[in-house]
Amino acid sequence: MKPVYLILFFSFCTIKTNAQWTEFCSGATNGFVVDFASYNDSLFSTGFFTTVCGESADHIAKWDGSNWIPTTNSFSQNGHAIDSLNGKLYASLYQFTTDSNYVYAYDGAGWQQVGDGVYQNNPGVGFSKNATIYDMISYNDRIIACGDFDTYKDIAVNGIMQWDGTEWSPLGSGLTEFIPGAPQILYPHNMTVFEGKLIVVGNFYKAGGNIVNGIAAWNGTSWEAMGEGFNNSAYAVGVYDGSLYAGGEFTMSGTTSLGRIAKWDGDSWENPGFEIAYSIAPLHEFVHTLKVINGKLYITGGFDQVIIDGITSDAGSILAYDGTTISMLEGGVEGEIEGIIEYNNGFLVAGGFTGAGGFDYENFAAYLPVVGIENEVLSGVEIYPNPASDMVVIRLSENKRCDVQVTDMSGKSVFSDTFSGKTIIPVANWAAGAYFISVKSAESVHSELIFIE
Repeated sequence: MKPVYLILFFSFCTIKTNAQWTEFCSGATNGFVVDFASYNDSLFSTGFFTTVCGESADHIAKWDGSNWIPTTNSFSQNGHAIDSLNGKLYASLYQFTTDSNYVYAYDGAGWQQVGDGVYQNNPGVGFSKNATIYDMISYNDRIIACGDFDTYKDIAVNGIMQWDGTEWSPLGSGLTEFIPGAPQILYPHNMTVFEGKLIVVGNFYKAGGNIVNGIAAWNGTSWEAMGEGFNNSAYAVGVYDGSLYAGGEFTMSGTTSLGRIAKWDGDSWENPGFEIAYSIAPLHEFVHTLKVINGKLYITGGFDQVIIDGITSDAGSILAYDGTTISMLEGGVEGEIEGIIEYNNGFLVAGGFTGAGGFDYENFAAYLPVVGIENEVLSGVEIYPNPASDMVVIRLSENKRCDVQVTDMSGKSVFSDTFSGKTIIPVANWAAGAYFISVKSAESVHSELIFIE
């Protein structure tokens, strides 16, 4: 049952974020980017690609400040997760064409296999024996890896294992069987640490022989259920403001109705006051990633609607939640988001999409603060035409004195002036691209993204 305080006080609004969607990189990307990580002050990405923003990089790439470049050595298979853990960068792979799979570690010089490979000897009906590793995390000073595998050397490591610096070993009897009615695949997909316990989510039915329905807690010695679990796969789990959240494809926990996202109340899973959905019937709704950035919980996946107390609003596969309100971030993206990471006081997203915030940004987009924005928004400002080629006109509804500043996407100022009522900015000699306009009065500010053709 949904708590009363959420019914009374949870309200929908579009938060004034003082930020804008912007293009991150151009050029073709020939597959999903699934995950990001920051390591040694550099940004890395992995996924189902061999070309990323027009640059060749086999399934793993490093951002050099202007372009994605390949790392010292790359992968022959698609990447799924990348994480900076215990002073090293770790990556895990899908493996569709080989019979074993490895966790890899990067020390700045190159990638090396961590221990021997894992195997999937007993897949579900209709699934191959190719092992997949979905996620890694640090827990009790050990690296934990989870995925669709059941054997390391001759040891049973059902879906999850721990690295002690020398060997991989199981966590109890691990994860087994499948949620009734769901696909016959374990899919242990994501992990977090909550109240000293390791939490893992997926499509598994049991953990340590106990019925858990897609989510389980490892207390260091044994597995525990978390309420009644879910009726379908969970893909994401994370901690925000001291509470545990989970997301996926599920719609129920026991008799509690959910909308692909749930909050743990200490004994059971509850509806947090909102749900996500797709209006396009052939597509399935899902939450893929939960990530805390700059004090908000970001929820990404595949959806185009958010439902709050029965009221449906458009959304674009990403939401920002502060515990009380939700922002749809100027419409989000047209498509699906899997990877998200903090970037330049905002964030960077990637996945399979064709636009963000109404602009034609493909597969990558950044959501960044507008330079010089204050808390109070200046009203009665018209900026036109947009896009422009010869001039940009700024007109105020009141004849007040304002400062205007225009910056390019690197934050460099390209124009500034003081005016009253109306001003005209000549742009014929500007390079084509996007620019931020900031119009400030003594008390407030208006910001807008314009495009020069």
